[in-house]
Amino acid sequence: MFGFIGCKNESILLIGDHYILSLLEEKGDTSFVFNKLTSQKLYYLLDKDASSVITNKKIIPSIKNSNKIILSLGIYDIVSLFDFQNEKITININQKNKRIELLDYYIYHSFSLIKDNINKKANVYVLSQFNPLVNSNINIKDFENVIEEVNLVLSNYSRTFDYSFVELVNTKE
Repeated sequence: MFGFIGCKNESILLIGDHYILSLLEEKGDTSFVFNKLTSQKLYYLLDKDASSVITNKKIIPSIKNSNKIILSLGIYDIVSLFDFQNEKITININQKNKRIELLDYYIYHSFSLIKDNINKKANVYVLSQFNPLVNSNINIKDFENVIEEVNLVLSNYSRTFDYSFVELVNTKE
């Protein structure tokens, strides 16, 4: 996975969740790496041309000046739906469907803004999401199934916008 980041002359912009993006061996511009970034927050960042609190860089010029953009998001759109405090994980199914629908909406519009309005030429890599938990919950598979739904949305829109969807299974990968 990390082989696509190699060239020093290229400008690499990392956007998304700190947990996965911090695992990359070679770093790019981390001005827009956050803890708990949701698809809705990404859309608002793009729509409002937000500035990084740390570097004062604006997101749209950062994307325009990048050859490669690596995106990691989606897990925090759904993780708050689950209660992991008991042996059995609980989930609100009605809320899950609504969250997946919102994720779908915001991913489509965010990818569209990047591709159609900001930088048509950048190579965009969308990282899949995976179960970050190491625990013995009875029904951990329920959580993983929802992550698969998130990845399906990310994968489908990656194809639609001609982005590269990078399949990750765990942190070792």
